[in-house]
Amino acid sequence: MHDGTEVLGPILPSDAQPGWFLLRRPVVVNQIKLGSVALRMRLASLTEQMGALSEPGVFLPQLTVFDRLYLSPAGTVAERGPVLQRSKPVLPGWRVDMVSVDEHLGAPRQRLRTVLLGIAAVLAVMLSVLFIKMSKRLDSDLKPLKAGAEAVARGDFRTRIDEDGPGELGTLARAFNAMRRQLRGMINSRVDSERRAALGNMAAGIAHEIRNPLATVNTALYGLRAKEVEPERLDMYEEIADEIARVDATISEFLNYARPSPPAPAWVKVRDVFESLRTLTAAQLLENGVTLNLTGESGLHLRVDPAHLRQILLNLILNACDALPQGGTITLCVYRDGQAVVVDVADNGVGMDDETRAHILQPFFTTHAGGTGLGLPMTAELVRSNGGELQIRSALGAGTQVTMTFRGQEEAP
Repeated sequence: MHDGTEVLGPILPSDAQPGWFLLRRPVVVNQIKLGSVALRMRLASLTEQMGALSEPGVFLPQLTVFDRLYLSPAGTVAERGPVLQRSKPVLPGWRVDMVSVDEHLGAPRQRLRTVLLGIAAVLAVMLSVLFIKMSKRLDSDLKPLKAGAEAVARGDFRTRIDEDGPGELGTLARAFNAMRRQLRGMINSRVDSERRAALGNMAAGIAHEIRNPLATVNTALYGLRAKEVEPERLDMYEEIADEIARVDATISEFLNYARPSPPAPAWVKVRDVFESLRTLTAAQLLENGVTLNLTGESGLHLRVDPAHLRQILLNLILNACDALPQGGTITLCVYRDGQAVVVDVADNGVGMDDETRAHILQPFFTTHAGGTGLGLPMTAELVRSNGGELQIRSALGAGTQVTMTFRGQEEAP
């Protein structure tokens, strides 16, 4: 170990490959060791530096590794000869020895000392340059990881790290991105659960505080209408009754969103649900001049709560019907995709811009006058509670397509 860098090897040259050794350094982010990165060095790039120190017929330099391996300037294994002088370690366990070619010949000790000091200095400079380059490379590769960790610490889970880094750094980036996605999902799920619990408590209070007075007003209004004979007042009473019914429906929709009933799964033939909804919505579709088409695999079954599926599709059909101009078309389609069943509701209307699409599933967001903004959020929640995923594709002038994917759906028994 030298300055935090570990030396591994060497591996001797073979017929097909040159010799090499590794410089390995740990990867640490925020004082946490994430792994390590290694630089592979050609063994001859180190040993060939000793060639200029040889004195033919007198002495030769040898690289001694842990007093067990002796290498010539060519990087090959050499026989051990009489040692005239040893250098200081150039790496832990690695040093340069000056070996006599003929044990009867010698050389001035001072000259050998100078030569060994020179080679040690050259090797030290070379290794320092390598360490500096390696550190700069590590710093450059670790900057995205550091930036991603700092972003997550700030609560920003959208920052994605490039996964194309070399070796272990790429593996670390992929693991970090997976952790970021899981953490974002856990936090969003927890926030959504707490928000729904708060909405449920608030909804119960609203229903109690508003519905009781509304019931009293509605009863009194019924008595007034029964005794009234003037047409103008009767029309006014009718308008009041309609507004009371609208408020009551809004409260019911709010309660359904805040406290949805748990699903009771059963096998449902999707095409039968399509047919029943076409009959149910026929009058409104005719009034709006909208056509409803049914396509896809007619025999597919889906294991979900039947009432939830009807509510989901009814909400989407009515939303599309309200948004379509005269002559518009709504298409319901069901098909199998591997182990998943996919249900599509598409229209050929004006579509949505990017800003509307980004907020369309947020509670109380609506683009329709008089709308509550709870229909689509409630639909998305019902899809999720039945094990499905909802995706909305839309663009201005290209219509809107809502895709619901229910995975893990085997064939109906």
